[in-house]
Amino acid sequence: MHALTELVRAKEDWLIERVLIAARRHGYARYTSTLMEAWRTSIQGLSDALIQYLATSPTTFDFSPEYDPVQDPIAYFGIIEAQRHRARGVTLEQYLGLLKHYRQAYYDLFATRGMGATIAREGRRIIEQFFDRLEFGVCSEWARVPHDGFVEDLRRVNRAMTNEKNRLLTIIESLPLPVLYFDATGVLQLFNQAAAELLDVGRDDGGGTWINAELELIARNMLHDVKVGNSVSQTCLVHTRHGERPLMIKAAPMLDVSSKFSGTVISLIEPPVHSSAELPAANQRAAQSAVPLATFTKQRFELPATTAANQKFNELMLLYRVSNTMLTTVRLNKLIHLILTALTAGETPFFDRAILFLTNDRSGFMQGMLGVTRETSVVMAGLVTDPADVLGSSWDLSEEVMLRQQESEFTRLVRSSRLELDKRQNVSSRAALEKRLIFVRDISKEKRADTALAEKLGITSFAVAPLIAKEKVFGIVLVDNAMSGRRIQQSDLGFLQIFTNQAGVAIENALLYTRLEEANRSLREAQERLIHGERLATIGEMAASLAHELKGPLVSIGGFAKRLLRGLPETGAQHDSAEMITKEVLRLEKLLGDILSFGRKTTLCYDQWNVQEMVEESLAVVAQSCAEQQITLQRKFPLKPLQIVADGQQLKQVFLNLFFNAQEAMSGKGRPGSLAVSIAPSRLRGCPAVTIKVGDTGGGVPESQLHNIFTAFYTTKEAGTGLGLPIAHRIVTNHRGTIQVHNIPEKGLEFTITLPQQP
Repeated sequence: MHALTELVRAKEDWLIERVLIAARRHGYARYTSTLMEAWRTSIQGLSDALIQYLATSPTTFDFSPEYDPVQDPIAYFGIIEAQRHRARGVTLEQYLGLLKHYRQAYYDLFATRGMGATIAREGRRIIEQFFDRLEFGVCSEWARVPHDGFVEDLRRVNRAMTNEKNRLLTIIESLPLPVLYFDATGVLQLFNQAAAELLDVGRDDGGGTWINAELELIARNMLHDVKVGNSVSQTCLVHTRHGERPLMIKAAPMLDVSSKFSGTVISLIEPPVHSSAELPAANQRAAQSAVPLATFTKQRFELPATTAANQKFNELMLLYRVSNTMLTTVRLNKLIHLILTALTAGETPFFDRAILFLTNDRSGFMQGMLGVTRETSVVMAGLVTDPADVLGSSWDLSEEVMLRQQESEFTRLVRSSRLELDKRQNVSSRAALEKRLIFVRDISKEKRADTALAEKLGITSFAVAPLIAKEKVFGIVLVDNAMSGRRIQQSDLGFLQIFTNQAGVAIENALLYTRLEEANRSLREAQERLIHGERLATIGEMAASLAHELKGPLVSIGGFAKRLLRGLPETGAQHDSAEMITKEVLRLEKLLGDILSFGRKTTLCYDQWNVQEMVEESLAVVAQSCAEQQITLQRKFPLKPLQIVADGQQLKQVFLNLFFNAQEAMSGKGRPGSLAVSIAPSRLRGCPAVTIKVGDTGGGVPESQLHNIFTAFYTTKEAGTGLGLPIAHRIVTNHRGTIQVHNIPEKGLEFTITLPQQP
């Protein structure tokens, strides 16, 4: 088994390549991830499970009708994988088909590496058994119909992600930035509207595409370097529909290891058209540095900050990066920081300030939570790897940066602000309730503006957009340019609308993930409680058995000790020893009796009982000893007897327990005590009930220990068993009643028992 384990660990890349080849050949690649790391994670998960299986020295495994896949670790691994793939929209047929190619890859690994015929046969047997059990778990999970709410959540998320994908495709098609896609052979396949308007490209009658020879030559020269994985940037003079223009060109390979979208993406940026006199110095240098087609050379790709195309390019780049970040982050708090930071970050931010208000339908207000400005988000600029890299890595924020934003003075002002959730009172509420973006050009002319908030935060012109998650408004984002005074343009509002829609999808995913995590956590806790309960039940049975076995010998010892005590003179060491034995035997008998009572399954014998009579009979038991200890009994009973249907004998045990505890608490205090008992009619869960209160003057229990008073084996007495009050609590609970306890200042404890008159 050691040789097989080492082989699996050493040939991870070989397995990935083998499965990828099979997936491409048989058409499964178009349903799988485009990234190599996803395939690596998949192989690692299977190999780790297989290595664990090998470590158990597997023998022949027979399936039976009683086989439970949940109890089989290999099948359970298949259940988890099935849940993940089903949530992504994969069908059972697709997953099992791909799983067959995974199985074949491991067959080939054991058969072709010179392991010997015996080891190869053993490896094949283990692989067959491993994948059979794995597929059994997959099929059992797929056969189970998930909860309707879970399915609806997944459908909603899938719809939202599909809509977002279509929105991003529409953005690319609508961009002024020309974009072209060439396949692996260098043939133009796709281009957007901007490319068609700028360049001599188009589609023929047969559905194919054509491109002018000049641009095709540029593309082919760049594709040669792109094929080896390098991004290429150049500035060239190109013939366009508007004449010869210097174009800044960037070519990048498709990041797709499954080869579904292999090829190259080329983007072009055209400087604005100016006369020689109007051309800024930076653009003149760019135009002068552009070289003719025949002599072009590789240069660094620089974006002119003054062009409209560059602005749109930056918007797309920001949306892409923020989308990557938000859709891979499930921490809601971090998502909020990223959303506000992205709106205010960079050398030329979209807005100077961004504020988040969260809605609270129950209170009817929107509470300010976070405010980010250009100063507190400037760190974001340092996290971008390369401004020219459109497909660069996603952003991130450290805990230190988020803490700095939370503790800023601007956030403090925001948190001290509340807005009434009423569209007649303020514009922000109208945006939240009507679920639409609203722009206020001049707040002084807006009748429903919140003047107090505007004065506190220095707002003069602003835009507010709702954050919608799960078809519900999560909060609103308010943005302005109070620091620079720059007017908010229509293009800024369009970007804000797209951005907040994307943020809403990310928040919805985070909320769904949190809900699933809470459900999993609750399930784990329930399983742990069940296991713990089973252990306690076993311990209880063992304790009851031991108590029963010990009680007989103890009774005999106590009887002999009493007989011995009667035959000894009252003075002397032997009499004292015999008396000590008698007392300890009585204490142990009481302890064993409490244990047996606590572990015994309770059976209630209901009958009609007079509550006053039950309490009086219980008080009669302790009346003599209370008189000897100068403890006064105080009764407060109603004139009309109160009747309940209950097990009177068990309830007497509850009252006796409380009376004895009160008597012990007041004894030895050096002053007279008082035991107060009251009975009164009441209501419990809307039905007639009786309340019995038992109070003493024994000093009470420290508040820090009061919550443990009904816990089994917890006691504050030196000789206590810690079972009396738990037994009383269980008896009252079995009667569908309640028992509560609290300290009476400068007196002691008061127990309140409420019992329904009818069970």
